[in-house]
Amino acid sequence: MDSSVEIMQFIMDLKIQHPDNVYYVLGNHDYLSDLFSKGKGQDRVWQGILYSEKLQELYGEDYITAYENFIKASPLMVMGNGFIAVHGGPITNANFAEIQNVDVGNEGNPIVEQAEWGRYQDSYDDRDVQEFLNNMGQPRAQLIVGHSPRRDRNWHWQPLPNHHIVFAGHDRAGYAVVQNGRVDFIEVTDASSNLELVDKKLETEETGQKGVKKEKSALEDGMRREGKGESEIRLGKPGATILETLFTGDVWIIAGSFAYKISVTRNSINFQRYKDDKSYPVGDAYNMQLDQPMQIGRETGNYRLSDELLSGKHFIIKISRNGNNEFSLFVEDLNSLNGTTVEWNNAASSPLTNSPAKTESSKQEEAVRSLGGIDFRSLPIVAQAVTNLSGMFRDSPLRGLSLLQVNLAGEWQEIGRMVSSGITPSSERIKEYIQTSCAQDNITQDRNKILLCISDILRQEEERSDHTEDTLRDILVVLESMSSGQELGQVFLGKVS
Repeated sequence: MDSSVEIMQFIMDLKIQHPDNVYYVLGNHDYLSDLFSKGKGQDRVWQGILYSEKLQELYGEDYITAYENFIKASPLMVMGNGFIAVHGGPITNANFAEIQNVDVGNEGNPIVEQAEWGRYQDSYDDRDVQEFLNNMGQPRAQLIVGHSPRRDRNWHWQPLPNHHIVFAGHDRAGYAVVQNGRVDFIEVTDASSNLELVDKKLETEETGQKGVKKEKSALEDGMRREGKGESEIRLGKPGATILETLFTGDVWIIAGSFAYKISVTRNSINFQRYKDDKSYPVGDAYNMQLDQPMQIGRETGNYRLSDELLSGKHFIIKISRNGNNEFSLFVEDLNSLNGTTVEWNNAASSPLTNSPAKTESSKQEEAVRSLGGIDFRSLPIVAQAVTNLSGMFRDSPLRGLSLLQVNLAGEWQEIGRMVSSGITPSSERIKEYIQTSCAQDNITQDRNKILLCISDILRQEEERSDHTEDTLRDILVVLESMSSGQELGQVFLGKVS
């Protein structure tokens, strides 16, 4: 039971640290009931009861109640553009509205049973997969499930072109990345080491409170602590540094108009740029192997990200690993006018008893989703952006011409020249180009180049410390979240078809 407790603690830590970005999909082993057992006769083990007893022993009755509430608030399935994920198998006896409204705490409900106990070729087949995708309104999506142990195969098994089975109990493991309707599976070697807490070997000092430790950080002149105490440091002037600070988990570096998230395992660094409020990713994620210490930044170092992803004038980072498999972080603020904030995770306290107050975004999220299923395309950040942009259509957006008469190629050349010259085209002009592209049924081909153009604009604004227009942010969210011409046309053209 210790490993089960540790895994769920890890999952709930992630949910608390990233409430708007982490969603736990329920499985058949998560309940504390007597409905699940392994073995026969005297060898039978009632896993749910043993799990409940272990949690009771470690944390007490209040934790049991909080744990059950966490389960009841978690979804059976999630879906976004081009994918649907569920623990066991496709749900063929319900539509999405029924899945949203199901009581996920009722293990005997047929919807819950199908979602959590399905096994390919045992309880469902190829036709069930396609029927499920059709019912969810995504006939071309990829269905990703777990649950089925295939020890004779790799951790990722693709029995059908549109169906993937991920088995985390293999001696190797990995994860799926979904972007622009495409699903890529990335392997993480030596998966058993990923859950080990590096901070067990951190240099610490007791604070007097049992079980709570405080990290000693090497600080230089020019740094000051702000906001979150030991978990956040702001570099207050150019040239300030954090010197080889041991850490574990995720590191956020907030610089200019962007935040940079660095997630470190024992074997690799995952690097992703976000907007400065961490609300959504910008650009592609990068995975870098930890074969040797490396620096990230355009100014110096042996690893260089493209200009679209990193403004090297703000900071240089270096991640290294010593012989004891401890990670150290070096950050230097090169030229940021407002300072660069660095945040990192230490071992979290109980995820249920120390849950932070609900943010406005999490309250909105609760208002738009029901328990059984989550459609990422309807989350608050996307819904708000769609609302802001809808209804903005004008009969003559560009120089009095109708949309079908506008020379798209010529207009795009003008926008490109402005960006190349360091001039920021207005959000209104970019929006009008997208409207025109939608009207001429060209938005599917134009979408990627528009995203790249917006990325260039954001980079320029970051380097100048300029403010980004709200409309441009909304456009970026919608283009990142939607890929079909029909969906984008509905947003940017309103009632015009």
